[in-house]
Amino acid sequence: MVSSIAYAGASHDHYVSIADYDSQRCFTTNSIPDHSAGPFRNGTVVKPKLLKLCVTTSPQRRAQPSKLAGAMGIGLNGIQFKPMTSGYFDPNTSRGHSREGDKDWSFDIVGAPNQRGLDSNNAHVGKVDSYHYHGLPMALIKKQAGKKSTLIGYAADGFEIHYVGDAARSSYQLKQGKRPTKISSGNYDGTYNEDYVFVEGKGNLDQCNMGQLNDKLVYFLTHNYPFVPRCLWGEASKDFVRERGNRNQ
Repeated sequence: MVSSIAYAGASHDHYVSIADYDSQRCFTTNSIPDHSAGPFRNGTVVKPKLLKLCVTTSPQRRAQPSKLAGAMGIGLNGIQFKPMTSGYFDPNTSRGHSREGDKDWSFDIVGAPNQRGLDSNNAHVGKVDSYHYHGLPMALIKKQAGKKSTLIGYAADGFEIHYVGDAARSSYQLKQGKRPTKISSGNYDGTYNEDYVFVEGKGNLDQCNMGQLNDKLVYFLTHNYPFVPRCLWGEASKDFVRERGNRNQ
């Protein structure tokens, strides 16, 4: 499908096609969203980036989950989900985090209080990335709700991604008290992924935000951390590598 949208004072074409080939479901996208994007505080503009990303149509859950090695998945509108950042605690920077910081404390752009840099769809454009979601894609959720569908996209391992509002409850919670003394920013407040702890049974989802929907396993987007799953139960498609230049074009 092809449509035209306007953002940041310009007009661009949104394009995504979804087709099944044998055991693969393939998204061909130019990485332009089908909704307004920005504005961004650093003046970044959304530019097209042509990608073909395929996932298996027969996902299998393994015994143990694995951490994300790139994008978590892709929305039905052709925009990727990339919840992780490359920022780590660094007291020597004005922002308090950098790529060269303490790898034990990874910055969470959605959970951080008073964070900036994301638009109304919890998305932005990284230095070398295409436009991508870090949290709930509000326009896409609204669009699917209008179709009376909870399906939002597909994970890199092939399992479906759904949004069902408060019916899906994360099992993570903020830790209590203050961070270790080497972290100078005080109480656990959601600035870092390590501020949260998984408490089995607290919600109805597991550590990867997976649960049951209509008797099948799917991932869920949630209003509380992790917002977008941070691990995968199946084997991720090699197409979903972290973007660096033109590596995955």
